[in-house]
Amino acid sequence: MKSLELIDIVSDPKLAKCLPYELAFRYHALPLVEENGVITVAMANPEDEQAREIISKALGYSVYVVSGERKTIDSKLNSIWLDQQDYPLRVLVFDSSHPHDDEVARKTNKVWNYAKSICEMLNAQIDCFQPPTEGDYSLNALTDEVTRGRYDLVIVGEIKQSLFHHLIFGPIMHKMLEKVPTSILFVNKPSGVLNNILLILHCNKTIDDNAIDWVVHLAKPSGSSVTILPTMPLIPAMYRFGIDDLINTKSAAGIQIQKLCKDFVNLDIQTNISLRQGSPDWQIRQEANSADQDLIIIAAEPLSLSERILFNSLVDSFICRVKQPVLVAKSCPALVRKYIEEARS
Repeated sequence: MKSLELIDIVSDPKLAKCLPYELAFRYHALPLVEENGVITVAMANPEDEQAREIISKALGYSVYVVSGERKTIDSKLNSIWLDQQDYPLRVLVFDSSHPHDDEVARKTNKVWNYAKSICEMLNAQIDCFQPPTEGDYSLNALTDEVTRGRYDLVIVGEIKQSLFHHLIFGPIMHKMLEKVPTSILFVNKPSGVLNNILLILHCNKTIDDNAIDWVVHLAKPSGSSVTILPTMPLIPAMYRFGIDDLINTKSAAGIQIQKLCKDFVNLDIQTNISLRQGSPDWQIRQEANSADQDLIIIAAEPLSLSERILFNSLVDSFICRVKQPVLVAKSCPALVRKYIEEARS
């Protein structure tokens, strides 16, 4: 994959705006030039095949993807889309436990009330979507609705799945993570408060950034404290990766954690770090069960379902086993990023 220095490149605003505002910021993508029916697009994560397909479809052209620094891409997008800074956060509630058109049932529904409280805190627009069918047809309908409505977050309540479908195809949550192109908040047991947030780090800055941005956007208005859990893989000692690497200010993981803590302190977010050893799945469940965590936030791994099974996806391993709501961050909306940059400055 080619890497491109964007600092000295002058983007064509007209071409850049051919890619919808929401998709450009969601995938940190900047169309640069069109030649012979192919548009060159700079992306912060060019390995994300699903994002590349969505961008190509939105542009109506074949795309040639090059790698660019996320911060530089976002800066150029901000200058191009100055007229869209008030774009509202859009949230879609997906819950099969209540009729979406029944106002009385909606008022007594715990998932809807939880989603409404989150949206009021974020000053977000909220809509409800009830699947017409079950299984893959339901997921396809949801994916189409998310794409059509350009939603930034999907809040998922009860999901109907037959035992046969579960045994043959696995938990529907896993397939939802594969198909739905935006961040998903799975609400297993809605809580009326948001005092403590658990941030799970992959210790990979490229992957973790979206989760960190969501943590800031939720922790600031709610006044929540944040516990950072860097996951420690079970790796043989010969590879020399352990807790010492997380507290070593010269290691990549140590530098990331140190900078993150500094950012949170500057943003007046109460922060603590939890260090555990064992399998990542065990670490997460132990931390979730041993503390009063109201919400768990983790970045999605940019893998297909088959790759997540092959490489033992961290998200898939615990998402069905914890009682707290779990936000799997696939992207950070432009409004969230604008808010964070203002707070950091």
